[in-house]
Amino acid sequence: MWEATIKMQTAWGNRIKLHHVESHVNKKKDKQGHMRIPTEIQWMNIAVDAMADGGYAQDIPQTQIKEQERAGGCKVYITNGKQNGEITGNIRTQILEEIKIKDTK
Repeated sequence: MWEATIKMQTAWGNRIKLHHVESHVNKKKDKQGHMRIPTEIQWMNIAVDAMADGGYAQDIPQTQIKEQERAGGCKVYITNGKQNGEITGNIRTQILEEIKIKDTK
């Protein structure tokens, strides 16, 4: 995901700007102990988080990563019973980025 974002930013230059959006604001309290009221952009982030959580709840077949014969890359396959299929494109990039993040924790 970040690799794609960096490539977009390189191509678009100053026409694309990244902004940090605080997460889970709807679950946080202010200094007085009252529940915080999210802004519009924070509500969008909350909605996207909810969609992502829904995706984790689905029964997703086991993903396997196999090193490629060529140096520097790897292929991502999805296994569903007896069938295997290669995952390509943005989904592949996102899976590899998630693995890198998990490995750094």
